[in-house]
Amino acid sequence: MTEKEPKSTYHKVNLRESLITEAARMIQEEGVASVTLRGLGQRLDVSRTAPYRHFEDKTDLLCAVSEYGFTLFRQALETERLSPGVRAISRFQNMGRAYIHFALENTSYYSLMFREPTVVDHQTASLKAAGDAALNELKLILEECQNEGLVAQENLDLQAMFVWSGMHGYCSLLLDKYQGEEGELSRMTEYMVSKVLQGVSKH
Repeated sequence: MTEKEPKSTYHKVNLRESLITEAARMIQEEGVASVTLRGLGQRLDVSRTAPYRHFEDKTDLLCAVSEYGFTLFRQALETERLSPGVRAISRFQNMGRAYIHFALENTSYYSLMFREPTVVDHQTASLKAAGDAALNELKLILEECQNEGLVAQENLDLQAMFVWSGMHGYCSLLLDKYQGEEGELSRMTEYMVSKVLQGVSKH
C-alpha cells in the first residue's frame, strides 16, 4: 500500500526552515550522527518523503544547517559593526565579544560550521558564500579602523585571518575544555578580545 501523504506536508510553507532548525536542535541534543531525514520528518509530523523535497540527502541537509548558522553569525557581527554612535575600535571589540557569545550560545551551529568533516569536505557554493559574508564583516570593520588610523595598515585579508584564527582557536578551546565559572569566563573573554586588538594595533 502506498503511504498516504498528510495534508500538512503540502501546506507547511516553512517546512525547509523547520527542517533546518529541528536538525540543529537534534545535533545539540544527540549529536550529528542522530540526524536523519526520516527522523526529522517524524519529529515534525510530516511524511517520510517530505524532507527529500528540500534536501537530497543528509549531507545536503547538514550543509544547509551550516549555511543558516553562518547567516545568523553574520547578522550578529553586522549588528555590532553597524551600532550607531559607537567608535569603530569599540565596535571591533564588540564584534569579538559577539563572536564568542555566538559560539557558546549556538554550539550546534558553530560546531557544524567549523568542525564537522561532512560539511567542511562537501561545501556547497551557497555555504561558501555565507561563510565569506561572515568573514567580510570582519574585513569591513578592520578597513574602517585602518582608515581612521586605529590599527596597523596591513594586508586586510591577512589581518582578518589573524583575528578570525585567534577568535576561532579560543572558542574551540572553550567548547572542548572549559569547565570554569561564569566570572572566570568573562575575564578570559575580555583578555582575549584585548589581546587580539593589541595584535593588530599600530606599533
